[in-house]
Formats: sequence, C-alpha cells, structure tokens
Amino acid sequence: MAIEAPSYGEGSYSSAEIEYILKTAFTGFSAARIESHLEFSKAPSLIIHTGFWGCGAYGGDRVLMALLQILSARLSQVNCLVFHTSDAMGSQNLATAQQIVDRDLVPDNSPVKVSALVEKIHAREFQWGFSDGN
Repeated sequence: MAIEAPSYGEGSYSSAEIEYILKTAFTGFSAARIESHLEFSKAPSLIIHTGFWGCGAYGGDRVLMALLQILSARLSQVNCLVFHTSDAMGSQNLATAQQIVDRDLVPDNSPVKVSALVEKIHAREFQWGFSDGN
C-alpha cells in the first residue's frame, strides 16, 4: 500500500492531524487485512512492514508516527507489525512509542474510545520537526 503522510507542518500537531493520520493508517491496514482474506480460503496471518512515514523529507515526529501505526495495527487486527527503524535512534523512538501505547494509552489492552486516544495523544504536544532534505 502507498500512503503519504501529512507534510511540512509546524509547531504542535493538531487533533485533526493526529486523527487524520490514525484514520489513514487504520484504513490502509484494514484494507490489507480484508484483501488478504479475499485471496485465501483460510484467514492468513497478516504481517505489515512499515517505518517512519513522513519523518524524513516532511519533518514528521518519529514517536508520534510510530505510536499511531501501532494503534492502527491493533485497531485493524493486523497480526504482526514489523517496524523498520534503520538505526539505534529509530529503535529508541519505536520503544518510546510502544511504551506510551502500553502504559498510557491502552493499559492492559482495555477498551478505549478512539476520540479519547486522540485527545490523550494531542495532550502530549508532539512537535513537527524539519525536513532532512531527502
């Protein structure tokens, strides 16, 4: 699937930007799950490989993009999300995102309203960065 991340924002991410990214990832991941079920008679194990969407040329926040994809994978019932981090800093960003999801956003995998998730994420005031020129 090809998904373009929001680009060249500044300051804190707005609730609308966070919601848009979450909806876009959820829609793409759900479509992949549905398509994989159409191809096989037995429900396959869906594995999605991903990375830091929009965090190079567009200046997106790596932790935010990782945590939104983690949440989207859970919401869309993806069996396995393989997140390619490229380096130690990327691995740390991913670990931070996973901790936020597990400890603060969805502790104990308890049911949570998506609108409440967006509010909690927005309250963290994730910041747009700058293009890395790639």
